[in-house]
Amino acid sequence: MGLESGPCPSPLWCDSSCLAATKVSRLQEALEEAEAASDLGAALGLSEQLGDLFCKVGEYRRAAEAYEKQLGHAQALGRTEQELAVIHVSLAATYGDLKDYVRAVQHYQAELALRRGNPLEEGKTWLNIALAKEEAGKSYPELEPCFQAALQAAQKAGDHKLEVSRVGCCLQKAVYDNTRRWWVGAVFPQWNQRNDKGETLLHRACIEGNLRQVQYFLEKEHPVNPRDYCGWTPLHEACNHGHLETVRLLLDHGASIDDPGGPDCEGITPELLIQRGASMLLRNAKPGIWRRW
Repeated sequence: MGLESGPCPSPLWCDSSCLAATKVSRLQEALEEAEAASDLGAALGLSEQLGDLFCKVGEYRRAAEAYEKQLGHAQALGRTEQELAVIHVSLAATYGDLKDYVRAVQHYQAELALRRGNPLEEGKTWLNIALAKEEAGKSYPELEPCFQAALQAAQKAGDHKLEVSRVGCCLQKAVYDNTRRWWVGAVFPQWNQRNDKGETLLHRACIEGNLRQVQYFLEKEHPVNPRDYCGWTPLHEACNHGHLETVRLLLDHGASIDDPGGPDCEGITPELLIQRGASMLLRNAKPGIWRRW
């Protein structure tokens, strides 16, 4: 969703777009004032907020510019290596969204240099470097050293979640696609992992409105329609919490638009889904139960 003016597909879309544009305008004005006053501390926080907001609405180029400013201010203020590393991660992920994998790798490498001495974080960063290089079309021989470095870091960290021996075996004898699948499955928690409410990782990301995380999980083939213990799907949660872009992303990945929920959900259907073609016969079982956005 861009911030430029144009035809309005729905009142809800317009409200969301206008709110985002207004917030961007205010943040940019505040940032200019902070920079003019040489208040780098304030400028640092405002740059981060702008970057996060631009990412939320899919304006990744402008998000990268904001994060670059944030990095410059952080360096000028002499912030800790940990803080700088986090900013490099934001930049790497954003350039990944822009499909500029060369820059993504550069920022992951910068992060890696700041993570020295923390083998678990080093391992995760090496894996991110490998995956970014893969997206850039690099061949397996170029990726294998990154996987090996991640493996060695995991062994040093003693992190059983990385399933070190299993991955090592794959690195020795599997073709590249299988190796990558093992790594993704080993480093990131299993998709069937749930909390005490039965919520999956995708449920939580939808509840929190973390669009980038939702997109990542879907790209890694997280199931789209899992139910929690009450019968709610991630799409229900995204609608219930008012995260419009998350709803659109889920629908684009095949989320069930006519789902009335489980037995304990009282037949509630996400009101927003009607706009995307859900059955007009499905109604909320209890009038007024749906929270308005």
